[in-house]
Amino acid sequence: MNLTKDQGDKLFTKKVTEVVIRLVLIFLIAALCFEIIKPFTIIVVWGIIISVAIFP
Repeated sequence: MNLTKDQGDKLFTKKVTEVVIRLVLIFLIAALCFEIIKPFTIIVVWGIIISVAIFP
C-alpha cells in the first residue's frame, strides 16, 4: 500500500485533527467534572482531617 505524499499528508492531518479534538473533549469533560465536585472538596478535606485526628 504505497501512498503518495499528498495522500500521506492528508492522512496525517486527519489523524492529528482527531487527536486534538479528542484531547479537547477530554479536557472539557474533566473541567466540567471538577466544577461539579469543587463545592464538596472542603467537606471531604475536613472529613479526612477529622477521621485521622480521632483514629485510635
